[in-house]
Amino acid sequence: MRTVVFNDQARFDLAATLAAALGTVADPAELTIAASESLAALIERLAQGEPTILPVREEGSDTWLVMGAVRRDLEAALSTIGHFVIPTYAEHAGGAPSHRAFDPAAGEVGRLGAMVYPAGHYLLRSPARHFERMLDRLGRWAALEQRRPQLQVAHSPSYRELYDSFSAALSAGAWDAAAATLAELRRRGLASADNLAFLDVQLLAQQRRWDELWRREDYGDIARLRAPRAAREALLAAFHQSELLPLEQAGRWGDALDTFRRLRIRLGGLLEGVADTAYGPVLRVFAYREAAAGDRVALAQLAERAADEETRLVIEALLALLPEEPLTLGAAPEVPVLTPEQALRSALMEGRYDEAWHIAEQLDTAEARTQGMLEAAFFGEDTTQAEEALLQLWSLPQEQQDALLATRRYAQIVRALSDSVSPPVPAAPDEPPISDWLVWLSVAAADPDDRRLPQALAAVAAADDRYWTDDRVAELAGRLTDLAAGGAALSRPHLRDAIRQLRDHFLQDSLFPRKDTAHADVYEALYAATLDQREVNILTTLALLRLAEARLRRSPSTITTAVAHLTGWLDSPAPALGDAALETLDLLAAYGAQGPALGPWLRAWAESVLGAPRPPDRVTLEGWLAFATWAHPGADLLDDLRARLAAPEDDEDDPIAQLPVGYSIGIFTLRPQSAARAGELIRRRNPGVQIRLCEDTVLTDQARALAQNADMCVVVTTCLTHALTYGIGPYLRDPVYPQSSGATSIARAIIERAGALAMAQ
Repeated sequence: MRTVVFNDQARFDLAATLAAALGTVADPAELTIAASESLAALIERLAQGEPTILPVREEGSDTWLVMGAVRRDLEAALSTIGHFVIPTYAEHAGGAPSHRAFDPAAGEVGRLGAMVYPAGHYLLRSPARHFERMLDRLGRWAALEQRRPQLQVAHSPSYRELYDSFSAALSAGAWDAAAATLAELRRRGLASADNLAFLDVQLLAQQRRWDELWRREDYGDIARLRAPRAAREALLAAFHQSELLPLEQAGRWGDALDTFRRLRIRLGGLLEGVADTAYGPVLRVFAYREAAAGDRVALAQLAERAADEETRLVIEALLALLPEEPLTLGAAPEVPVLTPEQALRSALMEGRYDEAWHIAEQLDTAEARTQGMLEAAFFGEDTTQAEEALLQLWSLPQEQQDALLATRRYAQIVRALSDSVSPPVPAAPDEPPISDWLVWLSVAAADPDDRRLPQALAAVAAADDRYWTDDRVAELAGRLTDLAAGGAALSRPHLRDAIRQLRDHFLQDSLFPRKDTAHADVYEALYAATLDQREVNILTTLALLRLAEARLRRSPSTITTAVAHLTGWLDSPAPALGDAALETLDLLAAYGAQGPALGPWLRAWAESVLGAPRPPDRVTLEGWLAFATWAHPGADLLDDLRARLAAPEDDEDDPIAQLPVGYSIGIFTLRPQSAARAGELIRRRNPGVQIRLCEDTVLTDQARALAQNADMCVVVTTCLTHALTYGIGPYLRDPVYPQSSGATSIARAIIERAGALAMAQ
């Protein structure tokens, strides 16, 4: 007999239940099952979470359960098993393959099967006299599957794949992964220098490294380019943060306006066109532009668009600098009034493409509107506008479309715009093109296999903050819920991609998490959709944890369901995801989870990390010991962790031990429990280090003093309000940005910075 060892209680219970009548010996204390060689091979696949087959003995015949955790793997297992036993020894129950889901209410096998194998099962039947032959052949199948070499295919990632990885890393707050992906894009030459610069700007902006962004040597060069909206806003916010905000905080409005005039040339074309944003820092820079021009009317219009009180106060202060009435030095020359067509031409010639687009939308005739929108979209290189311009073209009567396309210039423009967005050509009146996210999601809920969905996804995903109005955000949660409730398989590639794109967009919002009900409902829907898709990797897990924290921050009473969701998400221990497991424990502990309830789950993960070929570093061991002490997974595990940490460490190799007595570290975060644990890890290495925490949500005197006076400032951007990160920015000197908000991540970031300082000295 051979003994199979389990590291998961649910898998052990399912195997023990199914194999109880097969002559096996189960040890619940050690989570082991001893069985014959063939049966043990099948049970071992269950222990590893692989698709497998196990019998349920009945009088006269046997039923064989073919089970799998992922539908694709289940289908593959059924196909290969069939080659070994069908039709000679067994057949499909009912005569044809029939997929079934485990019913949690149908006894112990149904309950455990739903937990371990959510993809369900198939049934085979065989006469009782063939049992031994079936077991022998299936054991041979399991042995061959175990020895089958994995197909290794050399794959060169495309720009789209790397860009998606970059966006996912930004949404998860995984700055190192985002930087590595950006370096890979640069190394492979998959993007132009301009696009690489824009992505670099986006990375710095997500980390709130405004001063570093403003001081870039190529800032002026980037500002002169036709930058995407996100990059333009980031560049303007960096200018405001570094130059104007300190003067605003001091109430030096005249100096701030003079500074704007002095540095205006460095902003290149960033301030061209209308201020089509509600983002406070960027709106303030446009307000300085209008104040420098002495335009009270434009300033008043910006004040109406301001979404926050600080921006309104700044605009009012700038209005106070301007005279109530403009000085009249004789009769002003008459300015000729331009016709809308002339204004459109002027805007196009001067590169004010957003303004040209708005003018084109107001033209009187449909044909003139179409021509203007096509030209503005073509020169502006805005994908959303390109889609709208093409839709406007297709709305014209066929004879007008033919006449317009007969002109060589517009035919070339239409081809270029079509290539840029690849929208589906409306083949029939009953299949109109999909033009925006809400329509796309409605179509997906009605028919997830609609042929227009994959083609239209790139176009609708180009929507930015201008599209996501309050009304659309309020409607989005309902559409996502309809998509899930409609029975659509969220594992379809285009649906999986859509959920990821929406998740990345909202997680990269500078004000995430917003407190209004509409956004909270969207976070909840994206959280549920991410769980359903089961795409378990480090970046998706970190993104899921950010959504889970937004949910817990709003409703701390949901901690019980969060425990079930997140431990179910990370139900298969793997050393590569050890950091994600630590982050999960950190989050659950911060919101009041009961440690002993997480003991078995923690034990399985800790043993996986400790048993990996590459031993974990000291910070990781200290993190596991801290949580093991809290969760009580077993004295033997605690002893093992303490023994590993008892090994002497040379203080000369420890950068924290080399810090001087009184060295102060300020940590800015909204999760003080995690920051306090990180402080404990640091102080164990050097009791002379002072750790100060700040959990303020806005700039206070205490936050300002800590930012100014701390020897090292740690800014946990993934768990901090935008108001505070923005407010303390001018007072920070080379801050540290941890990858995530957990204690281990914070401590590791501090140690790495201390190591860099030691090397510099």
